[in-house]
Amino acid sequence: MWKTTSGVEYRQKKVENSGFYVNKQIDDLINDTETIAIEDLENGDRSKAMDRLRVPPLHEQKRSDTNSSFLWGFFFGLLVVLMFIVGISGYYKGYTQTAYYHQNIMTSTITTTTPTTTVATLPWQQQKHLMTNSTIRKDDDDSDNDNDDDDDDSDGEDDDDDDENDKIPSNKNKNPSKNKQSMTGSNPHQDKQTFHLRWQPAVRMYRGMFLIILMIGLLGVNVHGWGNAGVNHVLIFELDPRHHLNYVELLMLSSFLGVVWCISCIAFLFSNDFNIPVFSNPLACGVFYLIFFLNPTKTFHYRARRWLLRILLRILRAPFCAVRFADFWLADQLNSLVVALRDFQYFFCFYCYDWYNEGNEMCRDPRNIVRPFVAFLPAWFRFAQCLRRYYDTRKGFPHLVNAGKYSTSMTITLISTIYSVYPESDGLFTVWVISLIVGTCYTLFWDLKMDWGLFSPEAGENTFLREQIVYEYRIYYYLAILADLIFRLMWTLTLSIGNYGWVHHEFFTFFIAICEVVRRFIWNYFRLENEHLNNVGEFRAVRDISIKPMVSKDEIKDTLTLEQIMDLEEGPIPRNKAVKYLLDSAPPAPPSVVMGGSVMSAASRLTSRRSGSRKLSSVLKII
Repeated sequence: MWKTTSGVEYRQKKVENSGFYVNKQIDDLINDTETIAIEDLENGDRSKAMDRLRVPPLHEQKRSDTNSSFLWGFFFGLLVVLMFIVGISGYYKGYTQTAYYHQNIMTSTITTTTPTTTVATLPWQQQKHLMTNSTIRKDDDDSDNDNDDDDDDSDGEDDDDDDENDKIPSNKNKNPSKNKQSMTGSNPHQDKQTFHLRWQPAVRMYRGMFLIILMIGLLGVNVHGWGNAGVNHVLIFELDPRHHLNYVELLMLSSFLGVVWCISCIAFLFSNDFNIPVFSNPLACGVFYLIFFLNPTKTFHYRARRWLLRILLRILRAPFCAVRFADFWLADQLNSLVVALRDFQYFFCFYCYDWYNEGNEMCRDPRNIVRPFVAFLPAWFRFAQCLRRYYDTRKGFPHLVNAGKYSTSMTITLISTIYSVYPESDGLFTVWVISLIVGTCYTLFWDLKMDWGLFSPEAGENTFLREQIVYEYRIYYYLAILADLIFRLMWTLTLSIGNYGWVHHEFFTFFIAICEVVRRFIWNYFRLENEHLNNVGEFRAVRDISIKPMVSKDEIKDTLTLEQIMDLEEGPIPRNKAVKYLLDSAPPAPPSVVMGGSVMSAASRLTSRRSGSRKLSSVLKII
């Protein structure tokens, strides 16, 4: 029984004599394709050609995400809890210091014998006159040696023009030592009293890190959405199809960095309780992030970090190198991180100078040329890239017109810097507002019309959109248009909420920066969708077009992919239209042979007008 030959005889009779086994046409086509790739594309380098050709299908490229998914869930759970702790701790510390400060103001007012009018602040306001050297004192015995310093600091005037209207009167004792004793008491109270001088530098240093973490997390959501919709970001960014971060790994990375950020914030809030230098915490956090990013060992997503570093170096070299999509896409992300870049400049400046002096505003002085220069850089990078694209293509439109858009951004930065130095000038204020209006209209038009390709005259039933749309519901596009309009006009709030002090300047800037990151997150979806369709329409994409099969309602829709839709003479049209088009073109056939013959032949008859595309489509369909 175990030596039966019926199976071998069946294989020899049925399988080895069948057409798909005998016919070697597919093998010949594969060999011809390999030969062309080796000789014409890789200049005879067979290994490189095979690496490009033998790419696994994108639906098979997804590595086992078990570990990444677990770590993402673990770190995200920690992040939620720690964010809650940071919020409660920050509120508690701020409330207790406010109550303590009010109590000591009343005590000092009652105990003073010769009151004189001076300037004081509440804990959420920044005033230079309350700067003392108590933050670096450890013993009460040192207080007598520093009375003169305290008196000089308390008589200083406010240099921060963001808080000029926040001053309130209070009283102080003429005797500095008595006044200091009544206001600060013992050492623990000294540390608590100066808490309000510390939180603003801390916000500036932690804010930039938070914005980067938020953008990484939202990029993970972007990648998930692109994959579900069939937008081939791997091809667009020219990523290694075998090794690239998926959305789970991006979300895990964002959650991990967020956990580190929260731990550092909590350590900052409770440093005084453990006699730890307060500003050692942001420094340690920043150094950790820098080491993590520049780590030369092949660990912690080495390939992704190397890719990012290489793109950043290409951006810095603009306009002296050719510009790829990933180059100007990342430069656009930097334009949404101007607040973060300025915070990093403040971080570096703060620790390069007297970082024990929390009230030192030199690093935020608008007359400091480094600060506006940092804000100027992202727009310059894109401006230089546009000039390089014009040099390479000799197309004035859209590249020179796009360069004009970024020139308005640089102009706004320049006018804003001058206005911050001379805030009393009504003429500069008017010019500043006009420049913002012009820049907003310019960038809004470019977002919707050029970057997203909307408002096409051939939109058809997709009113105000375009003929080809990838995402399932049109409402997504309309909501994105509305969101982009609202976020582009957020600067108008600076004329009301920002200038009238309803919200503190640092928190208001934080809110505006978060809105800009969210706007860029939305922009990413439709910018890559438009690039994906342009790649198809101009025959720039020649491999792995489909990363999502059609939504199935029957056998035909199950197997019909975007690749077949893109080979239509009419160009890439919406899926439902393509399915109907192919079904109408195909003669009736039994269900068992529909995809093997009828619809495939219909798709073959509707292939591209370009001979090269027809040959490629034939190869793909035969395979």
